Amino acid sequence: MSACEWLLAAITCVILYPAALLILSGPRLFTRPFWADETLSWLIASDADFSHAMAALAGGVDTNAPILHWIYRCAGNAFGHSPLTYRVVSAVAMSLGVLGVYDSLRRFALKLPSVAGTLAMVALPIVLSHTTEVRFYGYFLTAAVWTCYFVDRRFDRPTVANAMAVGASSIALCGTHYFGSLVVGCIAMFALCRARSSGICRAIDSVWPTALGAATTLCLLPLLVTQRQALAGAGGTWVPITSWRI
Repeated sequence: MSACEWLLAAITCVILYPAALLILSGPRLFTRPFWADETLSWLIASDADFSHAMAALAGGVDTNAPILHWIYRCAGNAFGHSPLTYRVVSAVAMSLGVLGVYDSLRRFALKLPSVAGTLAMVALPIVLSHTTEVRFYGYFLTAAVWTCYFVDRRFDRPTVANAMAVGASSIALCGTHYFGSLVVGCIAMFALCRARSSGICRAIDSVWPTALGAATTLCLLPLLVTQRQALAGAGGTWVPITSWRI
């Protein structure tokens, strides 16, 4: 993909996509009040005392990994802890994920099929509804997409910069939600399945930077344990216990 095409795709996804949502849905899409779960993100990210915010996160106020709250905290300190700030940041994150989808498709398909595939994903109601959601969904999607992209690209360009990109995206993936480790594992598994055509050493070289994501999950395990303990002491959540009984 040429630099000109990449720039055009970036402008379309990161600027025109949120602008189209704003035109179609109106400003309330970005200024509407927080609903219950979004309020949890806001409470932790806007806490003036960072240590108190992390203690609240460990105490079960929210049950996600902390990178999400750090991003909102930085943006809120710079532009104000308002629904507009948080929702714009979420929209930018989702837009970067859309750009990653297009770039990934262009590695295997021509322009028109890549555009069609990207539009098919953007048209999904769940993607549209989560574009301005002040939760982890958009960040998780974006981190997963770019981890896939950089791992696949590393097959062709095993450079230091690419290894750093794989590591950074896998850290973002696992630091946004605890399930990120499962996604990283799936990505690594499928990459290793290509060993029959590309060689096992080359396949391993493409996925070893994702170990940084696994290390991130290990570092967050104490936080996960305290969150689970807090929820157990509170009698759990409103989500029913899973059962195999029909």
